[in-house]
Amino acid sequence: MQRRILKIQRNLPMLTPEMYGDLIELSRPEIYPPYFEKMATDILYLQIDSGNGPAVALGLTQISLSEAEMIIGRLFASREHDLLARWYKRAPLAKGRLFPDVTLDFLAILIQLRTEMTSACCAVIDHLCRNPDICVRLLHVGDHPILRIHGEESLNIPYICRISLSELQLNFFPNPMYRWNNWKWLDRAGRSAESRLLQLDRVMLKVLAENLYAGPDFFDAAVDLFDFIRYSATDLLHAATDQLITYISITRECWEPLGIVLSLSSRYLPPLSTVLGYDLYVKNPEQKFNPLLYEFLRLCYTSRSPLSTGDAPAVYRADTLVRSSDTSKFLKNTRSQEVGDTAAIMSRTTSHYLQKPLEPIPEADETSID
Repeated sequence: MQRRILKIQRNLPMLTPEMYGDLIELSRPEIYPPYFEKMATDILYLQIDSGNGPAVALGLTQISLSEAEMIIGRLFASREHDLLARWYKRAPLAKGRLFPDVTLDFLAILIQLRTEMTSACCAVIDHLCRNPDICVRLLHVGDHPILRIHGEESLNIPYICRISLSELQLNFFPNPMYRWNNWKWLDRAGRSAESRLLQLDRVMLKVLAENLYAGPDFFDAAVDLFDFIRYSATDLLHAATDQLITYISITRECWEPLGIVLSLSSRYLPPLSTVLGYDLYVKNPEQKFNPLLYEFLRLCYTSRSPLSTGDAPAVYRADTLVRSSDTSKFLKNTRSQEVGDTAAIMSRTTSHYLQKPLEPIPEADETSID
């Protein structure tokens, strides 16, 4: 064990996924000698401090939830003075925000990769806030995603009414690809992006089956699906586009919620209409284009939509998905109408729905994103 730790120390900070796995294994409480456990947790903490928090977070998703929660607690136990020293040295208060803070980012990334870790991450915030100096510093970054999540958890707000993590990340971090870059750590750990697409598919099919458009799970899955279409390679782009066509084929009730998510993420480039070729098709209708996808995008980008006018609000809460036009009708459909069980929905295919004649498209000016 000692030789293994020495080898890891010689490779700092460039560690492999196997090395992170060894460190997390040695950090498991009451299994290995305390000396090796402390060395492993100290190295993991230094890696988080050096900006490698996503790799540590991904390693913690590979073990049981109870063990991961105990390791998180030990990672930040008695670290208050180290955190304060780092904050005063690296991140002075400026314009009401504290940049950067790798500890808060690490906790938010951990929740992104493993939602079940929310309680453990909030417990870390509770522990740190016992120090009055840390508590005062955190007051200046109250809009950080992990602190917003901690506030909702402390107030015991129902899960379906909470703001999604993806929305908090889009509104807080200046880089629109921040959430997407976090998912890239899956590839580095040997977990393919296809597995993430399959996970999104399960979430979206459950949403369609149960009409759960107002929940944060739908918002997170929709944001990630649009990111796959925008930023991934050709094969994954086609796979994600096929999934989008499948969802809009199953029920048109998802069109308005998907349009709201699209309006938030369309503040950033590249616009979805350009990636999918909608803009080119509008200019040259002789090109081939999926008719249902065209109808969906046309609905999103008409002159009546915030997407075409540039009037999309700066912040969309998850509960605004049921506050758009004709609120009472949408709420009634969302809460009471039965779509069918998940198995029945999964058995339906895009081609089956495309065989049905499409409803006439109302005449409207065809406007695309500038």
